[in-house]
Amino acid sequence: MLERELAARDVKIQWRHEVAELTPNAGSVTVFLNKLEKESRGYIVAHNEWVVAKTTETQVPYVVGADGYNSRVRRRLGIQFPEVGAAQYFAVFEFQTKADLGHEMRLVFDEGGMSVLWPLPNGYCRWSFELPDYHDIDAEMIKDRLFTAGLGYFPTERPKEREASSDPGHPAILGETSLRNLLADRAPWFLSTVDHITWRTVVRFERRLTSSFGSGHCWLAGDAAHTTGPAGIQSMNIGMFEAEELAAALASGAPGELDAYNARWTQAWRQLHGLESPLRPGPTADPWIAQHAAALTSCLPAHGAELAALAGQLGLRF
Repeated sequence: MLERELAARDVKIQWRHEVAELTPNAGSVTVFLNKLEKESRGYIVAHNEWVVAKTTETQVPYVVGADGYNSRVRRRLGIQFPEVGAAQYFAVFEFQTKADLGHEMRLVFDEGGMSVLWPLPNGYCRWSFELPDYHDIDAEMIKDRLFTAGLGYFPTERPKEREASSDPGHPAILGETSLRNLLADRAPWFLSTVDHITWRTVVRFERRLTSSFGSGHCWLAGDAAHTTGPAGIQSMNIGMFEAEELAAALASGAPGELDAYNARWTQAWRQLHGLESPLRPGPTADPWIAQHAAALTSCLPAHGAELAALAGQLGLRF
């Protein structure tokens, strides 16, 4: 869908390209692009690797890094990406079920943590269970080493390969018995079937916020500038608003528009992360809601006035 919309505007996607280097200039940015191709290697056992087939130098008026939480653009610009809150581990399962889930996401809180149910097409669903007592020793060691080396702005890797996560050699926390126990403990109302499990993994969700959304001719949007927990899907969805505003600012060329973009979204995300004007219980808030107000901010799929309105339904306010 996105590719068709871009094609209608004469925009061609350069698949299998990556930014190797970029240098901001007075009125433009010098960008070196690597074109990647698969190459067969190996003598006894052949395997394919992505290799750089060609490097191209080009001048562009602006660079927008919408390249995710491990943003190469952000790293090339040397923009800090510190953690601003505790990370959360989630066990994630996707499986077939006969449950009639409609089009509603379900969010569950209990003593064991947060759990989220997403309906998926064709009789599938995704359950994500927070694991408050789980720690990936390797991931934590890598994070500590990066921090000690002065590289605390590097996020830890997230698993992307679905096939590998479905192998029989998964840890016990991702076994079918564990899934059924988690459902029984966290969602005893989910009485439908657990059929074929197509994907399972443990993901470490970090809470990070960039020190700046950019300057001059280089800017960031979406996960490249912020990460948070998965429940409210805030980082991706709010990134869409950021991209729209950034595109309008770039197109207008009006003085101060880009600085206003940086200030507006830095402030918005400081609020979403509870660093400024955190959610507080009002006089009508349920005692349990009042106790967990801070944790609920990242679960509400909104920002600004809409976030305040949703929070108001729970008796919370900024």
